[in-house]
Amino acid sequence: MFKKVVVGLAIGLGILSASPAQAAGASKIDVVLFTAPYCGHCQRLKREYLQEFKETFSKRVNLIEYDITQPGNNIIFNDTLDEAGAEMKGVTALVVGKRVLM
Repeated sequence: MFKKVVVGLAIGLGILSASPAQAAGASKIDVVLFTAPYCGHCQRLKREYLQEFKETFSKRVNLIEYDITQPGNNIIFNDTLDEAGAEMKGVTALVVGKRVLM
């Protein structure tokens, strides 16, 4: 199951679309993850998938995580999703450029 999630996520984010030569010369892709400690989906993602995602894509992805319950992070959350044109707002949210995955 994890491989399906990771591959689907990577394809959706364009992480797998670069050739190894392109990836070697390119800077890392910023992936922003918004979570909350009260969110069961967030906790499951962190517990079951996040570490392997980091290990698998560490050379291509710069993962930035925000806990939206911490001071100021809710502002970053709202501004980031507004800028990406998200119609809905909620956690778990993963943002890459103008793409938002929930």
